[in-house]
Amino acid sequence: SGVPQGSVIGPILFNLFINDLEIGIESHQDVTSLQGDLDKLGDWALKWQMRFNLDKCKVMHFGVKNTQVIYTLNGTELGKSKQEKDLGIIIDFKLSNNVQCQTAAAKASKVLSFLG
Repeated sequence: SGVPQGSVIGPILFNLFINDLEIGIESHQDVTSLQGDLDKLGDWALKWQMRFNLDKCKVMHFGVKNTQVIYTLNGTELGKSKQEKDLGIIIDFKLSNNVQCQTAAAKASKVLSFLG
């Protein structure tokens, strides 16, 4: 049932499999283009009998005056998020680093309390 996680050949096979995913993806700022790209992703997943984990697919609208558009994937409305952690960095809809700084300060304080 697939390639074992952590295998040497796994990333190569994954790249071969997913190589055609970018075909037809526009990635513009236009709302209709973004929804169209999501539709193409849904079609790609259907073609290759893949499923997106819709619980992990979220939309973040940047800025306070940004229109809150509803996006769907495979007919399911994607959840909205005001803050996400990606590659260890916390990003919020205001693009501020307040939460990231508070989290880093709390971790540093915890480490210092162990040392002293």
